[in-house]
Amino acid sequence: MSKPVTKARILVVDDEPVNLALVAGILADDYLLLDGATSGTEGLARARAEQPDLVLTDIAMPDLTGYDLCRALKEDHETAAIPVIFLSGAVGLDEHLAGHDAGGEDFLAKPFKPAELLYKVANALRLAGEKHRLASDANQAFHTAMVAMSSAAELGVVLNFVRNSFACSSYVELADLIVSTCSEFGLNACVRLCGRNDPVSRNRSGVSSSLEAGILEHMAGFGRIVDFSQRTAINYDTVTLMIMDMPRDDAERYGRLRDHLATLCECADARVRSMDDALDVDAKRRMLADLVDNTRTALTDIDQRHRHNQNNARVIMHGMLATIEQSFSRLDLTDEQEDYIADVMRAAVQRVMDLFAQGLAIDDHLRTVSSLLGDSLKINRASPLNPSPSVPP
Repeated sequence: MSKPVTKARILVVDDEPVNLALVAGILADDYLLLDGATSGTEGLARARAEQPDLVLTDIAMPDLTGYDLCRALKEDHETAAIPVIFLSGAVGLDEHLAGHDAGGEDFLAKPFKPAELLYKVANALRLAGEKHRLASDANQAFHTAMVAMSSAAELGVVLNFVRNSFACSSYVELADLIVSTCSEFGLNACVRLCGRNDPVSRNRSGVSSSLEAGILEHMAGFGRIVDFSQRTAINYDTVTLMIMDMPRDDAERYGRLRDHLATLCECADARVRSMDDALDVDAKRRMLADLVDNTRTALTDIDQRHRHNQNNARVIMHGMLATIEQSFSRLDLTDEQEDYIADVMRAAVQRVMDLFAQGLAIDDHLRTVSSLLGDSLKINRASPLNPSPSVPP
């Protein structure tokens, strides 16, 4: 079903009733004629009140000329877009220039032919329609450009947050960064971070009150994005952000901010997890370092015990060998038997000493391994890829 065509509304201003009737008779079939005005003053008042699509006005009128009427319409923002066509018996250059200076769209000399009037009116309405569309397109383009610039600036705020979040080494620093970033959007926010360490709740004044912290903890159990009154809460596993003054009455800005804040919370959630992982790695590194230190201490003690036992064994074995050699004279052994027993004892003593030496070599090897492991821990601790973060409160 085709949409009905709305006729353009035309106001005719002329102090001669016969001219009003003549123009109305020509235009009535194609346009909607408003009641004619018989003076410039009446025409101005009617135009302001009824907002016609076009004004046809005589020039020579006693109270307010057509030029004055046109000038008054063009100076008023509400009526400036109404096209004006002058009707006059005088058609000289001066009249045309005066009509142009007053802001009129066209000029029609009396007497005129009906076809000429119809053409002038249709052309003026067409040009006014195109001008209106161009203005609308320009406004839309300007609005789109402004939205794009605003969105780009807001995205820059989010990117700056992501960049600065890497410098945060505690929950408090990250929470304060989130709140200050929301302030750059013109928003009043409070946030709760709850990872594997004690939770932190902050607002732009610092630590959240017990009531606010309780509300944030309660909101963490809701959905991803929750709107209530002028507030909006955004939840991720370790982050709950609550905005106190979301622009709910501005759907476009609200939608942009909601997307930006969701991205911000997602990045903050990843940063909390990263800090928790770094703390775990650092704790394990400290445990391993303690283990290395304890191992070194144990190896030093074992080494001292080995050396002490080796010296004692050497004294004992040599003493035993000397005692046996001294007893040969009482055992009535031959020289060959004495030499054989002495050689066996010396070999046994040497094997015992060799075993102690091997134990010391093992100690040296374990000490070397411990030293290498310790050096590795020092390198990892100093590496920029493995910073040792501060423990969040």
